[in-house]
Amino acid sequence: KKARINTVLNQSPLYKLRKKVRKMLIEHDYHVGTTLEEKTIMDGVNLTFESGKNYLVLGAPGSGKSTLLKMLANTLRRDKKNVLGGSVAVNGFKPDDEGIVWSNLIAYIDQIDRLHKFLTVGETCDFAWKCRSGGTHAKAFYQMDDPEVAAKVKELDEKMFQVVKILDGMGLLRVKDTFVGDNESVRGVSGGEKKRVTVAEMMCTGVPILCCDEISTGLDAATTYDIVKLYSAAAAIFEK
Repeated sequence: KKARINTVLNQSPLYKLRKKVRKMLIEHDYHVGTTLEEKTIMDGVNLTFESGKNYLVLGAPGSGKSTLLKMLANTLRRDKKNVLGGSVAVNGFKPDDEGIVWSNLIAYIDQIDRLHKFLTVGETCDFAWKCRSGGTHAKAFYQMDDPEVAAKVKELDEKMFQVVKILDGMGLLRVKDTFVGDNESVRGVSGGEKKRVTVAEMMCTGVPILCCDEISTGLDAATTYDIVKLYSAAAAIFEK
């Protein structure tokens, strides 16, 4: 069970009442004024993706584009109201396999920017990178016993090499010390830059596969082209 931190919000009577009502509605399938109907989002989908390539998913609104990406990333809701069939595998490995952490293989970039307004652009990406890498550029296959290798890794760590390169490639280096903001209580970066921060944050995690859901929202054509070009170059180099 996850540790819970008591706050003014989650200790208020209204919050507790809301949680109880929501739990009752979900568990007992209560609904007021609506009629539940079955709807199939995707059926008979069979896909194979090759490494080192980018793929574009096209379709009309409501055709299941986001559902497909979320299924690949294993983030779809699973309960008695939402039935999920089929399977997804990466090089033969499946999400339920023992020892497999699916979020280390596939990441999903949401359409909505979910960023902390009080963090700067640089801090946001640095935090994402440190959470995934442990704060070092060292890899399991590096010969860290070699003094030259250890010294080079230390140099990369001090310069935050990966984070800086991603910020530079996303055109965010000049605003790395600017708050992300929310355009209400905290003044921060523009809407287009905020979308790029969302993409850069997920790129800093270093996962092999990124499922990007409408990342061009709020961006001009030139910026979108630069991002896709950066993705293509990275995929070709690392064969991801």
